[in-house]
Amino acid sequence: MSDHRLTEQDRRLGRWLFGVVAVFVAARGLRLHAHDLYRVIGVPGDGWGYYQYIASLFGSHRFTQMPWTHHLDGDHFLSMFTCGVAYLQLPWALLGHLLAWATGSPMDGYSAPYVVSLFIGLGVYMGLAANLLFRTLRMRFPTHLALAVPLLLLAGTNLYYYASREPAMSHAYMYLVFSVLVHLVERNLAEPSPWRTAGILITCSLAVLIRQLHVVIVLYPLLHAAHDRTAVIERLRWLTQRPGVVLAGAFVAALLWVPQSFYWHAVTGKWFVFTYGYKGEHFDHVTDPHFGGVLWSVRNGW
Repeated sequence: MSDHRLTEQDRRLGRWLFGVVAVFVAARGLRLHAHDLYRVIGVPGDGWGYYQYIASLFGSHRFTQMPWTHHLDGDHFLSMFTCGVAYLQLPWALLGHLLAWATGSPMDGYSAPYVVSLFIGLGVYMGLAANLLFRTLRMRFPTHLALAVPLLLLAGTNLYYYASREPAMSHAYMYLVFSVLVHLVERNLAEPSPWRTAGILITCSLAVLIRQLHVVIVLYPLLHAAHDRTAVIERLRWLTQRPGVVLAGAFVAALLWVPQSFYWHAVTGKWFVFTYGYKGEHFDHVTDPHFGGVLWSVRNGW
């Protein structure tokens, strides 16, 4: 572990990186969709699945009969998507709601002010993620490498597509969540803090709530740069520092799931649901994983 401390130049570069990425993502997204802002969040698709919690909050208020769902029976409609992304969209949707009121636009969650606010928020999130990743990498690597990685991730992977073309999808939001997690873990390795440990618990909970398959991410704080059993045990000791703070973090982490569990219970009668099982979708390629296609395919890979 390097004992590197951020210099004032590092901080300036981080702020510069934040500003450039934030402005670029927001401006590019708005430019690409200026002709039809409604289609960003108001047409059938996975993006609508994540965003419909926000639209239901401001519009119909009918959470058990949201539009992009799987019909179970009678009046029971189950969303395949969880509300984790909606948590991250909510502050910007509130801004959109205020702008809709101020401009006389429909206050239904779908009008132009909501989309503009969504892109502004996504720009801020992408800038924040780039800054955090840069600061984290500077703890181990030279400035030019730490600066290049977030720029290359935005320019050379499908992150740019999801940040500018499909901003309601989970991908760009997960980039922020993972950047926060990596930063907290790296800082905790340098100097353990119960507040950062609480943040790790909350961040892992949000990651799993966004997509349940992200449950593997809980191994990262335990195993990252852990070369032996002693290192893993040392990570577990993070939980014993100021138990009150850590327990408060665990409480917030659990609290994030409460609205989702109530929604699942209202629709299915169960407090926890693997939604895709209701559509008969399972892990068909467990014994034949397509690692190459996932990583490098021009259709879905990097």
